[in-house]
Amino acid sequence: MKRGAPVFDAAHEGVSAPVVGRAAVGWRRRLFRGLVSLALVALTLFGAQRLQAYLVATKPVAPKRVAAERVRTVEIQSVRPSTERPTLSLYGQIVAGRTVDLRVLVGGEVTSVSSSMVDGGRVRKDAVLVSVDRFEYDGALVRARTELAEAEARIVETRARIELEQAARRRAAEQEAITERELKRLSTLQDKGATSDANLDASRLRMTSAMAAVEARDAQIKILEAQVSREQASLERLAWNVRKAERDIRNTQLIAPFDGIVSNVAAEEGRLVNVNDRVATLYDVDRLEVRFMLTDGQYGRLTSDGGKLEGRKVTVVWRGGTIVREVPGVIDRVSPVVASATGGFDVLARLDRSQANDILRPGAFVNVSTPDIDFRNVVRLPQSAVHPGDVVFRVGEDRRLVPIPVRIEAYDGAHVLLSGAFPDGAEIMTTRLADAGPGVLVRSR
Repeated sequence: MKRGAPVFDAAHEGVSAPVVGRAAVGWRRRLFRGLVSLALVALTLFGAQRLQAYLVATKPVAPKRVAAERVRTVEIQSVRPSTERPTLSLYGQIVAGRTVDLRVLVGGEVTSVSSSMVDGGRVRKDAVLVSVDRFEYDGALVRARTELAEAEARIVETRARIELEQAARRRAAEQEAITERELKRLSTLQDKGATSDANLDASRLRMTSAMAAVEARDAQIKILEAQVSREQASLERLAWNVRKAERDIRNTQLIAPFDGIVSNVAAEEGRLVNVNDRVATLYDVDRLEVRFMLTDGQYGRLTSDGGKLEGRKVTVVWRGGTIVREVPGVIDRVSPVVASATGGFDVLARLDRSQANDILRPGAFVNVSTPDIDFRNVVRLPQSAVHPGDVVFRVGEDRRLVPIPVRIEAYDGAHVLLSGAFPDGAEIMTTRLADAGPGVLVRSR
């Protein structure tokens, strides 16, 4: 036994020596097998890496393909700056230039209604549309005429009494004159002592009575004249009652004020109507108008240089399915205030009565076109020619695009009027390209 070696006392540990030896040998074998497995894995990975490097290094190289420049096929339009007058295209609505609510002016039972009093019915001027029972109004006229005749008779009677009083006054004045001469004679005789004081006093009493009779006649004449004035005033009032009764009788018939078309009819025979009840609405077929709106920019442009909208011609286009009707018109007036909701100006144009009355109806929506002002030194192009940023592209001599900044002056349907630095005869691309830009190669379609 070597010095320093551990002493294993098998008897003391209770394990035999052969068992311990077999366990140590098994542990060494397992360790060896693990080390061999790790070595094989490492060797496999190294070989795979070397094989990959060899394959990459020895792979064949494909020839590179040179990309050709893409050419866009576009539409091109040659332009020259000129003076253009576009057409404003607007939207409007047909309205009635003259509309009246037909109302009965007297109350009563409706006795007859015209056959034209239906929605959409045509009526002629002075046609009787509705008749109201006139029995009470005939009686009112009889009463008014009777009262007027009585007043006229009273005036005649009073004037006759005035004439009678005037005659009596003349006789009383004559008696006064006679009494006055008698008094003067008795006064002269009394101065001579030829008559008594009693005779003189009696004459004075007769003189006073004659003067009183004259004054009474004068007062009675004034009273009668005042009565005539009062009765004359009453006569005028009663004459007005007669005219009113006659007018009420005329108003028992509702007369059409003009040729028109009836709507909102509310009159039937046997119905009881009150004063000012609306029985229908009538609009003039010979006075149709179109109402449309101009923006403040359009209004300012059309009225620039002292121009007026009144008298400017318009064309109204109404489309009914596949039917298209055009009606000419003339701007008649402009709304006095700016529309608060839109900030624009409402414009009313009167339509040609000979072409509008049998076609259009109030409420129809139409297109309205009117000439705009002249724009000088502009070009007309399709709207598709303008790209974002207000830029159009000119096709250069090398067929590459060159940008031109522009300013949009006006729209004219599907076209636009542009101002900018356009060379005379420049070819402008009118096709909208998403990737349009300077230097893009194009060719004409």
